[in-house]
Amino acid sequence: MDKELEKKLLKEFHSTVEEMKKNSDPNLNSVITPKKVFQPAFLANREIFKKFLDKLILEGSGIIGENNLLEFYQYFKNGESCLILSEHKSNFDVPVFFAVMYNQKKQIFREIFEKIVFVAGRKLNEEEFFIKTMAEQFHRVIVVPKSDSDDPTALKINLATQKFIKENKKNYIFLVFPTGTRSKPWEPETYKPLREVFNYIKSFNKIIFMSIDGNCLPPMPTKMSGEIPKQDVIKLIFSKVYDTLEIINQKKEEWEKTEKDIDFKQFFMNFVIKSIYSQKERRDECPII
Repeated sequence: MDKELEKKLLKEFHSTVEEMKKNSDPNLNSVITPKKVFQPAFLANREIFKKFLDKLILEGSGIIGENNLLEFYQYFKNGESCLILSEHKSNFDVPVFFAVMYNQKKQIFREIFEKIVFVAGRKLNEEEFFIKTMAEQFHRVIVVPKSDSDDPTALKINLATQKFIKENKKNYIFLVFPTGTRSKPWEPETYKPLREVFNYIKSFNKIIFMSIDGNCLPPMPTKMSGEIPKQDVIKLIFSKVYDTLEIINQKKEEWEKTEKDIDFKQFFMNFVIKSIYSQKERRDECPII
């Protein structure tokens, strides 16, 4: 990317966030408790941020597998519990998802987006006001990762989140990132799925895989405030819809025929992550397949 354009976009990114901060309360939900695991979208900054995002998302961006997503949404409207399993490559994944969905001609894609609750880590609220300002624009339910399991509130927070999800499957579509973190080229482990995500999957009726071609905020070994935005063509790619019980049983039969050098949960999660990466057009972004 041209260095002058890079500087311009970074400056505009920071000035956009500073403008957003004026509408946001740094103390609101800055500490997660079991009573605050659901964070409904704070909409005051959406228009401000989208103006910036639309400068990054280039012509040719859009949705691949549109009919798959619409079929998935119809299942949800018919009362089925629905889970999206998404690639996670950038701190802009959710904002870019929002912008692309809102840029579609069909209004139903906006409707779908507003039904999605993202399963997110607590650090989005607690680490930097800079990050919180962007994250709070979208519905989230908070989890505490295993790495923070020594935190005395971790178990209570996660139990509260499980309860929220169980009680709200008719009200929302949930989205989980199987890797649990952004995939970072310098850390191969971050491309691999977490076996514990299987516990989310098995409790839903339908699942769909979402891949993201393109990246408007490539990860860097720095804080998010130091990452550099870039312009790119963004394609959201949706797989066919899977009946969860059917696909679990199918994969269990396949696993039974293997040497069983890994347990079934990990076997299934490997299938999930390979499915997400294999439908991408930019294979150079998928070093583990």
